[in-house]
Amino acid sequence: MQMSKNGLKLFIMYIFVVFVPSLIISGYLIYAEKKEIQTEQALKVNTYTQFHKNHIDRLIGETIVSLETLTLLRTNDNNKIQTMLQKTYERDPRYAGLFYVNPKGDIVIGTKELKTPVSIVNQEFYLSAKIQKNTVISEAIDEIDDHRVVAILTPILNKNREITGYLLATLRLDYMKNVIRELTPDIHLLLVDGLNQSLLNTSNTKAEQYLVQVQLDKVPWRLYANPKKIDHSQLVKFSTLTLLITIAFSHVLFLLVKYILLKRQARRERHQNETQKMEMIGTLAASTAHEIRNPLTGIKGLIHLLQEKYSHEPEDTFYFSVINEEINRINQIVNEFLVLGKPTAEVFSKCNIVTIVKEVEPIIKSEANLYNAIVRFEYDSNDINVDCANVQIKQVILNLSKNALEAIEDTGNVAIFITAEEQNCIITVTDNGKGIPDHIMPNIFNPFVTQKTAGTGLGLVVCKRIVELHKGTIHVTSTVGVGTSVKITIPLA
Repeated sequence: MQMSKNGLKLFIMYIFVVFVPSLIISGYLIYAEKKEIQTEQALKVNTYTQFHKNHIDRLIGETIVSLETLTLLRTNDNNKIQTMLQKTYERDPRYAGLFYVNPKGDIVIGTKELKTPVSIVNQEFYLSAKIQKNTVISEAIDEIDDHRVVAILTPILNKNREITGYLLATLRLDYMKNVIRELTPDIHLLLVDGLNQSLLNTSNTKAEQYLVQVQLDKVPWRLYANPKKIDHSQLVKFSTLTLLITIAFSHVLFLLVKYILLKRQARRERHQNETQKMEMIGTLAASTAHEIRNPLTGIKGLIHLLQEKYSHEPEDTFYFSVINEEINRINQIVNEFLVLGKPTAEVFSKCNIVTIVKEVEPIIKSEANLYNAIVRFEYDSNDINVDCANVQIKQVILNLSKNALEAIEDTGNVAIFITAEEQNCIITVTDNGKGIPDHIMPNIFNPFVTQKTAGTGLGLVVCKRIVELHKGTIHVTSTVGVGTSVKITIPLA
């Protein structure tokens, strides 16, 4: 049942860590890619539309200039006119045909032989050219010589500005269409005249559905442009690749999250095991300590009576002193066991840490003489107050200073610093003793871990327990052959 619940939790986590983010990220990237393609296409369409506008304007302009130039070569010789038109026609593929029109509007000569006589007298552009005596471009598509064309009509004027005839050029719309398709196959174009009639169209899209619209300069025509539809096959490839990469990345993230959660769970279980172990040891230690202390008190009293009775000989005095020393040592061990047990109801009060340390300073200095060590005390201020149990803080200072002195092999130095930083009181005890090996460092706060031959391995355990009761922290750093530093942080009152 537990395995099933864990599997369900893992599946739900996989969905939310891998699947859902992959879909969201892939969707966003695909949307961004599509928008980028559309932006690029819009920019390309604008550029190409301006290019084709200029191209068509230039084509119309060049045609008008060419026709007006030809009208300056005034001649009534039909053969010369035919030759001139034929040469011009053969030089430029844009023309569907070039014709000479008499003043009555009849096509007389052309680059192509007409099957039947053709008159343009009823065409609107002819009437406009006749009245304005200027070059006119047809507004609509006319049927001339079986081709759909745009007609440009230029009147031939004599010195008195009388019309002696006309030059008619018909432009091939299929030529312009082929040029546009060749140059810009990626866009659709629609060209309409002033009457909104289609002159050329590379697709079946209506004018109102086009993205870009520009007005030509030479003629009252409008050019519409649209990009071709996005290549969905490329978008599908990009989408698939994006999804796979996102899933792979999310899967790595999922494994990382899973690893972190497993590591946290293992750390929590280890902490619970250590807590249970400490509670069990503490309970056993406390009950054992009470059982030892009762007979120990009786033994100490009887030894005191025997010492008064048999202390006349130096040898007896020596034996009694050793017995008392060992009893005191046992008593100290019992006290440490009691701290590991259920905490006693200590009364916390506002105390000056500097005062507490100064009270134990003589004891520490006298003990330092036994180890040929020099102890230095430094106080950042004379007034550093914390809420604490006076006796317990003394025990911590004494335990740490004793450990520091015992770590000194021949001669050395121990320094105790009391400082206030922000909202905390910092107690630092350093020594230049032999240091703690790396393989022992992770276990220094475990019970019964010690380097001393006569040590119980409870000193640091007791210190940590007391510091944590005061809502503080304890941190140890050590280098073999250099020394050890213990830093205690307790909140200020």
